[in-house]
Amino acid sequence: MANPRGGTLRNGILALALATMVAGAFAVPAARAAGADGAATSAASRRLRAAQSSWRAWLLADRPDLATRYGIKGAEDRLMPLSESGIDSARVRVARVRDAARRVDRAALPANETAALDTLHARIEREWATLESGAWRREPGLYAALTLEAVLDVAAPRKGVSPCERSRRAMRRLLVVPEALRAAQVSLRDASGFDRDSTLARWEAVLFRLRTELPPTLLACREPRRVAEVVEADSAALAAAQRFVRFVREDLVQSARPR
Repeated sequence: MANPRGGTLRNGILALALATMVAGAFAVPAARAAGADGAATSAASRRLRAAQSSWRAWLLADRPDLATRYGIKGAEDRLMPLSESGIDSARVRVARVRDAARRVDRAALPANETAALDTLHARIEREWATLESGAWRREPGLYAALTLEAVLDVAAPRKGVSPCERSRRAMRRLLVVPEALRAAQVSLRDASGFDRDSTLARWEAVLFRLRTELPPTLLACREPRRVAEVVEADSAALAAAQRFVRFVREDLVQSARPR
């Protein structure tokens, strides 16, 4: 005679084994899917970091003025002229970074990295649009940001940076302004179609700011030698900027459009 309790036990064991097999069958694809998702996320994150690194490297090497405005440290005492060949080189470099950023799979990124990708895209596209449109060869106002506005950026009060250090950074950038504006005149020799009134107003505004915002930084430094060096560099940069404004007003005015 069969033992009913033994049969029930065997049936229970068989049911448990079957349930375990079924669960395992579903778990393997789920684990594989989770692994694939993790790999995609990791790959997207690596591509994002690589694109960010390329963008940062270009800014620090060729556009320290932008690096400072974006809060990237390491080039506060540098400024780079943008010559005609430099404009062409920048277009190539930014195109490469742009392609790298566009290859990042946004959908695969963790939520906390999507904002970083969006910010990177916005900054790259802004610079790409300027380069692609040829604005550096027809918009004299852009060179205010590249030169005197960039000087004022590093001279402005900044937490943890002494007045003397800010004066030193400003001086290093001021020393490059004459060369940068000479290069700008070459690039702009055939400029046309720019807004004359807004361009001249921008330059007048930054010249006023240089005269009014830089002296307080120098006075706060209280190092006579440093102050003398900055004053000398400032005088040369100011004279170069005034020559540039005359160039815009007298040489390019016939090609400009009034507001």
